[in-house]
Amino acid sequence: MAFYVLLASFLFFGSFTKQAKYFYKISLASLFVLTALRNPTWGGYDSLSYIRIYNSVPKIQMLANFKSDYAIGYIFLNSIVKTVFDNYILFQVVLAVITFALLYMIIEKSKLDDSEKCIFLFSYFCYRFMWNTWVTYRQNIANLIVWLFMLCFWEKREKKNELILIGGSTAACVFHSSAVVNLFLIPCARIVEKWKVKMRMIVVAITSIFLWLFGNRIFSMILNFAAELVDSRYKMYVKSSVGTSNIINYIFRLLLFLWMSIIYDKSKYKYKSLAISALSIMVILGSLSSELMNRVYEYYAIGLYLTFAICLSAFHGKSRVVAAIIYYVVMIIILVRGVMTFSGGVFVSYQALF
Repeated sequence: MAFYVLLASFLFFGSFTKQAKYFYKISLASLFVLTALRNPTWGGYDSLSYIRIYNSVPKIQMLANFKSDYAIGYIFLNSIVKTVFDNYILFQVVLAVITFALLYMIIEKSKLDDSEKCIFLFSYFCYRFMWNTWVTYRQNIANLIVWLFMLCFWEKREKKNELILIGGSTAACVFHSSAVVNLFLIPCARIVEKWKVKMRMIVVAITSIFLWLFGNRIFSMILNFAAELVDSRYKMYVKSSVGTSNIINYIFRLLLFLWMSIIYDKSKYKYKSLAISALSIMVILGSLSSELMNRVYEYYAIGLYLTFAICLSAFHGKSRVVAAIIYYVVMIIILVRGVMTFSGGVFVSYQALF
């Protein structure tokens, strides 16, 4: 636990130095090593199920007759690695390389300065990194693909190249079937982007609160429908709930959205429209108290982390110091609480291969 706090602190306080570039790269490399060389059985049911999948997948020459409920891209990757190495540890390393290559490209393309890159990575590490990268890493690759394609689209949006968004959603579906929802949700984000700041703030807040109060029954009906048409495993989420702790995360995301809305016009950040649009979708999806929504809204969490990265720029002088301290304490509490509560505290002590 102390190591996680030290690594997070290294990132956060490094953002305020002239060497922020090196703090960011050292931390990114450290996270890669922790991910690639962790004990593969560490992380609960998901980790063990991925090992079983790898062991059941045949080598590439026998793959044509293999049937699986998992996305074809993930199965194909298993088969390729098994054909070349036939070692799950090396498969885990390959996954880490893909994950961090995508994450690096996303952070570089986001046009953040070195200090903001540190804050982005600090926020991601404290908020969802362990869950995404060490547990649900199959969907995490799909998340990162969507983030990258969203950045590519917003970068070239003057060309109105909608094929970028379609391509990103399709590529992500190759790794996780849930990514199909982006064919509907990304156009929704584009609509939200066009709204005026006050209108967006009011509509998103009201919609979010309404869904928090009344949306679960509607969502259960949608899940039953998805189980019939898309993937039968959605049935398991119908009665699932993330528990009462979700209200804390919900309020936190909603307040951050409201703050981003307040500072939006003053911000000079290039991708602020992407940040607020993605964050809007995340806030709305996160209003539904469902484990599945916890996974789906990760496709739009780039809005959360971009907002984290630039939020301190709204403060100056002593107020910036106070805001930075409060932000640091809150995020460390989120990190510690997440580690302590996940699967009975399985992540409290890091487990390496050796």
